[in-house]
Amino acid sequence: MRIKQNKRGIHTGIFGSISAAFGLDKQSRKDQQAKSMVDFLGYRNVFSTGEIVRANGAMARLLKVRSTDLVYLDKTTRDRYLDSFTNFNRIYTDDYKIIILSTRMDTTEQQLYWRHQRNSIRNNSADNAARLSLINENLQQVTALTRNTDYLDINFYLLIFAKDKHELELHTQSAIVADDGLLGLETLTRKQTKKVLYQMNNLNSK
Repeated sequence: MRIKQNKRGIHTGIFGSISAAFGLDKQSRKDQQAKSMVDFLGYRNVFSTGEIVRANGAMARLLKVRSTDLVYLDKTTRDRYLDSFTNFNRIYTDDYKIIILSTRMDTTEQQLYWRHQRNSIRNNSADNAARLSLINENLQQVTALTRNTDYLDINFYLLIFAKDKHELELHTQSAIVADDGLLGLETLTRKQTKKVLYQMNNLNSK
């Protein structure tokens, strides 16, 4: 049997069939790369209602906690939050993970608004000059908030787990009931869930 040799000196022919037999063909390598990425990220898919399919086939869901800066609360209110979290852990006994993500404040909508206001000024009258100055000042402030790392948007989430979708729904309802409203637990949409997962795996993103 003749064995051909390509320009790079790599033998083909019988070796090509051996590679395919052992799953070393191009498509198999792509599949292996995809599997490695799933194992790294820890999830396979996100449903339209926010449920996460994990790498092992089990389920999970992110619940957003109403963000509150406890440092600036009065003692009575802070104690209420701490008591509520204690009661939550007494009632909700299944596994969960606390996730805290800090990102720069997104002021895109505010910037678009003030730029629109600036573009709407068509003449250089004295009244418009004063208005233009105020608009430019507001635009600079909202732009600076995005760039300034001292102003971070901090969000808190609970990641709850289940073996299947039915159990996940039960755990979701159980967590919301255990919260009793004070933590403000909310389920996330598919878009919101994907955004959080992206931020979790890209910590330098905005």
